[in-house]
Amino acid sequence: MKMNTKRIVKATSCLFVGLFFLVLLLLSYTYYKRDFYRIGVVDFTFWKTNKGCYILPYKYWGVIPPKDDFILASNTCIIHVFVENDTLIHLFAESYMTEKNEIFVNFFLHSYPFDYMQENNENVDVFYDRISYYKSKNLPTASFFIHEL
Repeated sequence: MKMNTKRIVKATSCLFVGLFFLVLLLLSYTYYKRDFYRIGVVDFTFWKTNKGCYILPYKYWGVIPPKDDFILASNTCIIHVFVENDTLIHLFAESYMTEKNEIFVNFFLHSYPFDYMQENNENVDVFYDRISYYKSKNLPTASFFIHEL
């Protein structure tokens, strides 16, 4: 009888450990969904979370958000990325499914030179003129609807 109880306890323990890792795996996929893109020679990680979308100009595999060298953008905007001279990153954020004043983009880049412009009511013409200018230079580029990542 004692032997049978040990087997039940061991089987139950294994079941709980297995379920714990299954739940952890499912949570990590839903909360930590990330996509990798190469723009020019720069690898980008787009990591969409409930806080916003972390945009990193390198491949990032960590399980906790980075402390440095990232951009945090709202999940309701479009990001246009241009890479110039393989190092200078030009970013443009425009509204998508939201008001222009609800877009947020916070920069924590220290190792990467960047240039940023956000669409607002006062600079709409300048905003799109600059995007057209960088497109005319045939720079490596990509646009991301963060809501749809």
